[in-house]
Parts: sequence; structure tokens; C-alpha cells
Amino acid sequence: MLKLLFLIILLILLALLCVCDQAITPSETVEGYYLSGAIIKNLDLDRLSIKATLTRNDTVLTNAILHIGDDTLIYNSGYYFKIFDSISELSVGNHYLNLADSTLFVDSVMFSISSDFEITSKVPADTTPLRPGNMVQVEWSTPINVDGYVYSSAKVDDIYDGNGYAAFVTTGVTSTSFSADAFALPSGELDTGWYYIYLYGYKDSPVPGTAAPTVFPDGLSNSISKPDFTGRFGSLVITRRDSIHAVIQ
Repeated sequence: MLKLLFLIILLILLALLCVCDQAITPSETVEGYYLSGAIIKNLDLDRLSIKATLTRNDTVLTNAILHIGDDTLIYNSGYYFKIFDSISELSVGNHYLNLADSTLFVDSVMFSISSDFEITSKVPADTTPLRPGNMVQVEWSTPINVDGYVYSSAKVDDIYDGNGYAAFVTTGVTSTSFSADAFALPSGELDTGWYYIYLYGYKDSPVPGTAAPTVFPDGLSNSISKPDFTGRFGSLVITRRDSIHAVIQ
């Protein structure tokens, strides 16, 4: 009986020794995912669309699955995108963008759809051209679900090409004066011609790229901050455009 007990204890000690001597295998490296993009409610085009890029360890994923409800985004030329059938297909309020990279990664990002808004006042008026030394001032209505505003301008032939001028509104109210740079040459002189002007209402940290009519300013921080998933994503609502004619005389 004592021999049997001794044998059992010996086997237990040997088993523990083997476990302790085993090399500890480090866990697999956590993949780093980054999402960049925006869902854009463009009142000027009467269009609701989404455009996004998803990377894993700085490599663009081409076969991930991104969807909002039953609507799956299509991948093409570096981007996942979708143009919805109606600008009102997603109601004002919160929604989720769901993402999956096979079984390696599954997550979701909440975003908000903003209500409509519009430019309500512009100086100079449509019948008055913009001349050197004059300023453009605009006022707009107040939408729901926005964190802030951007004012922008571009020559009428340069929209949706990543061109133009854009800056954040810092006044905290629904009015602003355009910087003279919005209608100027690099030399500072007035760049004559016809311009379109827009107001953007943004929520979180959108990266619209060329899905917006003008450039979008830098300066927003990441809106996604998780150990293995970061990025900038948010929503943008764009007013119907107004126009300005810049002339020297």
C-alpha cells in the first residue's frame, strides 16, 4: 500500500516537473486593424453613400466583409463603398457598420446620421460679385447629430477631385466668415472665377476623401481606439451648394 502511494506521489511530481519545464509558447501577435472613411449625406447630390478602407498591419484588406444591416459594401480599387437607393434610407440617429476579416476579426462601429441643414444667408448676395478686400459671410440652420462644422470652397470645375479650400468653423455658432485664402492664389491675390461654397456638418472623425466636393481639413483625432482596432470614421452631412463670382473689377 505504501509502495503504491509512493508511486502515485512520484508520478504526480514528475507530471508537475514536465509542465514546468515546457517552453511557454507566446500567443500569436494581435493583428492591428485600422478603419478610415465616412458615411456621407450629400444634400447637393441627393445621395447617401459610404466609402471606407480597412487595413490589417498596414496592408489593405480586399476580402473583408463590411455591412450596415443587410447592405453589404462592395470592394473596388482600395475602397469599400456603397451608394444607397435613397438619401433617407438610413434614418436620423445611430446605426452600426459591421466588419469581419474571416474569423480573425469581428467588430462594429457606431455612427450617427445627421438631419438636413442649409445655408440660410450669404454676403455678398448672388447678384454681387466678390471683389478684392471683400469677405464672404454665411449663416446656416442647425442640424441634429453634429459635433462641428467645416466651410469649404472650390472652383466650379474642380469639385470632387480633392481640390479647393476647407477649414473648421471655430466660433461655435452657425455663422462664419470665409478666409480670404478660400478664393486666393498662392501669392495671396484674388483668384477670379466662379466658385461653389458648401457647409459640412461632421460627427466623430470622418475621412471623406474625394466623396466630398472639396478637400476636408486635417485635425480630427481617431474616433476608434481599441487595443487591436483603431481608426477615423464618422458621418458628414453636406449642404446644397451656393455660388460666388470672384472678379477684379
